[in-house]
Amino acid sequence: MSITYAAQSPRAARPAVSKAATDYATDTARHQAFAQLLHLTGDQKAQFLSVLARLCDEYNPARRDADLIEAMAVYRWQQSLWASRKNALLADSVRAEQSGSEEAIAALRQRYGSFVERDEKLAAWSRWEARATRNFNRARKRFLDQKTRFF
Repeated sequence: MSITYAAQSPRAARPAVSKAATDYATDTARHQAFAQLLHLTGDQKAQFLSVLARLCDEYNPARRDADLIEAMAVYRWQQSLWASRKNALLADSVRAEQSGSEEAIAALRQRYGSFVERDEKLAAWSRWEARATRNFNRARKRFLDQKTRFF
């Protein structure tokens, strides 16, 4: 049986990082990913308005139901946005792995961060996509319940 002193321990060479610091870094990465997705540019605004127009055409809401249709449009927009980001990350990862070149892997790392950050973003985007789907379905159910109640 051998005794390992703290100075000989492999952990002694690594700096101690508190759980709070790790959690803060994770929360910051999630917030940045979330904030980047919700800012609409010119083309995205036009696409969002087309989603809203399609839902208005499909459900033909009364004035009192317009807020539910707008909420449904937001949730549908978020769902498609997060799904496209998730699919782009996966497609870029597959292309980089198939090419095997250091440049492709470096470009992937620069675009999405380290492997851990990519996994965290992918997990967050999957959760947000599922949340948007649930919220859309809830808003749709509320809209249909109100429509049948008033007619």
